[in-house]
Amino acid sequence: MSFPVVPSQIPWWAVARRWLALYLPLSAVAIAAVAGVVWSRSRVEEALLRLNERDLVSLQSEIIESELRVLVSDLMVLAEGAALRSMLADPSPASEEAVRAEFRRFAQFRGVYDQVRFLNTQGQEVVRVNLVDDAAVLVAPQDLRWKGDRYYFVETLRLERGEVFVSPFDLNVEDGRIEQPLKPTIRFGTPVFDDRGRKRGIVVLNYLGDRLLYKLHRAGITAADHVYLLNPQGYWLKGPRPELEWGFMYASRRGETFARHYPEVWQELRKQRAGAVDTPAGLFTWQYVHPLSAGSRASASLHVRGARGKDPASSYYWVIVSHVGPKILTASRDRLLGVLSPVLGGILVLLGGGTWFLARYRMERQQAVRGLREQELRFRQLAEALDEVFWMTTADGTRFLYVSPAFGLLWERDPAELIASPQLWQEAIHPEDRAQRSEALRRLPQSGGFDIEYRLLLPDGRQRWIWDRGFAVRDEQGRLLRVAGLAEDVTSQREAQERRVATERLAAIGEAMAGLAHESRNALQRSQAVLEMLARRVQGRDDALELIAELQRAQYYLRDLYEQVRTFAATPVLRRVPANLVALAQQTWDDLLAARNGCHARLLLEGDQPVPICSVDPHAMQQVFRNIFENAIEAADGQANPCAPSTLPAVRCSHQSTDHERTPHSMPTMVVQTPSTEAVVHLSWTACEHAGRPAWRLAIRDEGPGLSPEQAQRIFDPFFTTKVRGTGLGMAIARRLVESHQGRISVGDAAAGAEIIIVLPAEVS
Repeated sequence: MSFPVVPSQIPWWAVARRWLALYLPLSAVAIAAVAGVVWSRSRVEEALLRLNERDLVSLQSEIIESELRVLVSDLMVLAEGAALRSMLADPSPASEEAVRAEFRRFAQFRGVYDQVRFLNTQGQEVVRVNLVDDAAVLVAPQDLRWKGDRYYFVETLRLERGEVFVSPFDLNVEDGRIEQPLKPTIRFGTPVFDDRGRKRGIVVLNYLGDRLLYKLHRAGITAADHVYLLNPQGYWLKGPRPELEWGFMYASRRGETFARHYPEVWQELRKQRAGAVDTPAGLFTWQYVHPLSAGSRASASLHVRGARGKDPASSYYWVIVSHVGPKILTASRDRLLGVLSPVLGGILVLLGGGTWFLARYRMERQQAVRGLREQELRFRQLAEALDEVFWMTTADGTRFLYVSPAFGLLWERDPAELIASPQLWQEAIHPEDRAQRSEALRRLPQSGGFDIEYRLLLPDGRQRWIWDRGFAVRDEQGRLLRVAGLAEDVTSQREAQERRVATERLAAIGEAMAGLAHESRNALQRSQAVLEMLARRVQGRDDALELIAELQRAQYYLRDLYEQVRTFAATPVLRRVPANLVALAQQTWDDLLAARNGCHARLLLEGDQPVPICSVDPHAMQQVFRNIFENAIEAADGQANPCAPSTLPAVRCSHQSTDHERTPHSMPTMVVQTPSTEAVVHLSWTACEHAGRPAWRLAIRDEGPGLSPEQAQRIFDPFFTTKVRGTGLGMAIARRLVESHQGRISVGDAAAGAEIIIVLPAEVS
C-alpha cells in the first residue's frame, strides 16, 4: 500500500489519524456491503431454487394425472367398440377378424401398450396384440394362453359395466420370472357386456410404464439435483440408481426403501401430502400424486388392487420427491464468496471513497449484465428446445419482439422474415380463419388471453392446423406491456380425429347400404324377371324392346351403385399371396376391354427392371387397377370416349394372353376393325423405398387432358366426380385398398395426361 507524500510541515501522525478516520468507516461499510450482498443474493437464489423444485414436482404430478386419464379413456373406448360388440352379438370368423384388426390398429396407433387383450369369461385369451419393436403384432390363435388364475382377470371379472380395475405399478412377469429387459407395467381392465347385458369377458391393457418414466425424466431436466418417484410403501419406482429401483419385486432388495435411507424425511412425508423439509442430507420437496382422482375425465368407477373397502382414488397414489444435496444448496453462497472476496480485498486496499464507490458500481453493473445474459441464454435455450413456436409481440401486436426457431419448421419461413414483416403471420393463415385470430387479438386486453385453432397455408400450398394460445403480460399497475404465446402443430391430432369420424361414418354407411342392398335385391330380381317376360310378349316391336332394354340397363346401373357404396364402406379383409403386379394389371386390362365391347385402347408396359412381386390380395388389387384404367380410358384425348359403345361403331379389341410368367416387356396387341379414337394408357414400374422398406412404384398415365389442381387435390375424396354418371367412389375405394396394404396412392406430376402413382411394399423373402 502506498501513502500520499506529506509535506514535512505536517506531522506524520496527523496524516495517519486522518487516514484512519477515513479508512475505518469505509472499510466497515465495504465489509458490511459485501456481507449483505452475499446474504441477500444467496437467499434470493435459494428461494428461487425452492420455488423451482416445488413447481417441478407439481408439473410431474400433472404429467402423471394427464397420462393415466388418457389410459382409462382408451380402455373404455376399446371395450365399447363397434367391432367387439358385433362379435359378441354374432360370433363368426369374420367378426373375430374384425376385432383382431381393430385391436391391432389401436395398439399400433397408440404405441404405448405392451399388450392389448380380450379374454372370455373363462380366462382364455381370444384376441391378443403384442407391441414388438414398435410394431403391433397379432398373436396366432394357437399361441393364445389361459389367464384365468391371474389376479387382474379375477378382480376385473367381478366388476360391473363402466367399472375399471387398475393394478399397481410394477414389473411385468412372464412364466413366474421378471421379464428382461425390465418392463414397468400398469394393467387396466374392464368387463365387456353384450347387447343383452350379459358379461362376456374383459378387455385388458398393459401400459408400458417406461413412457411415463421417460416423460418424468424429460420434465425433470431442469431439476437442480435428483427427482424420485415412490410407491405408497416407500419403494423407488424411479430412484437415484437403478439398483435401488423396484425393490419390492426382488427378494434381495426388500429393505431398500426411501424410509431406510432418509427416515426423518419419510416421517415428515407421511404427515402431509405436499411440503418441503431441510435436513443434513439436503432439501427434500415432495407432493402426492393421485392419478385416479375425481378430476379425471374418465366416467368410470375405478377399482384398485388391494383397496377393498377404501376409496380407490385416495388409496392409489405415488409420491414425487425432489432432492437437492447440501453441496448444491451452498454452491451459490460459496460462489458469491469466491467472487466477492477479491473485490473486498481490492476495496480495502484502495481506501478511496470515489474509487471504492466506482469499483462497487462497476462490479454490480457487471454482475447485473452477466445475470441478464444468463437469463437471456436460459430463455433462448428453453424456447429453442420447444417443438411449439414461442412468440412475443408488442402490446398493440404490430411488431414481433421474439419468435423461436420452431417457426421456421411450422411456417417453413425464416423467423427473421417475420421480425422484419410482422404481417407474414396473418397472411399465412387461411383466408377463412384470419378474422378469428384478428378478433382474438383485438379482445385480448379485455379477455387476458385467447385459445384458438386455425389453418395455416404453407408456401407450397399445403395446409397445417395450428393451435395458438396467447396471453397478456402486464406490469404491477395492470397495464398491458406485451403479448406472448405458443403456437403448436396439431395437424396429426386433427387428422386422427377426422379419420375416426370418417371410420364411424363409413361403418354406419356400410350397415345401411348392406341392409338396403339386401332389401332391394329381391325387388330388383322380381322386376328383372317381369321385364324379361314382358320382352317375350312384345317380340317384334322394336320400340317396346328398346324401352325394356333401357329399363334393364337402369336396373344394372342401380345395382352397381349399391355395390360400389357397399364396397367403399366395408372394412377391407385381405387374403394376401405373392403376386406379379404387372400380370394382375394386364389381366385386369384384358377383362375390362372384354367387358367393353367396341373399345379401341392400348396398354403400354414400360418397365425396365424385373417384374414387381408383392404380397397382395389379387382381387383387391384388380379392383384398384380396374378403377384407374376406367378413368384413364374415359379421359382419352380429353374429349371423346373411345370405349363408349353408344357413340362409336363396333370395334374388336384383342390382347395377348397374360399370366404371371410373361416378361415385363410383353406388349398387348390391338386388332381394330373400325377406325376410332385410340385410348393409350402407360404402365411403368421401378424399385423404391417406402417406410424404410423395399417397395415397388407403379405409375399409370393416360394421354388425356390431365387434372386441374382442384381435381388433383380431391380425386380421392368420397363422392367426388366430374362425370355425369357414377358415385365418385372409384378412386376413394382404390385409396382404401392400397392403404390397407400399407401402401400409398397419389397423383403424379406428369407433363401430359393424368398420372396415378401406387407404392406397395415389396414381398419379404
